[in-house]
Amino acid sequence: MVLNVDVHTCSPGETVTGFLYYFDFYGPQNGQFTVSSSSTASPFGYWSDSIMII
Repeated sequence: MVLNVDVHTCSPGETVTGFLYYFDFYGPQNGQFTVSSSSTASPFGYWSDSIMII
């Protein structure tokens, strides 16, 4: 699968300014999916989100 994004492999000492998340929900599935992240970068601190797949 091609995501059409510029993915860069970081070298030691580089600053990370973002993350790429990719989730594949192929096929019949159900339940609750939750993802969360924390950061020391202000003002972002912490976020989470979830979806219910029926």
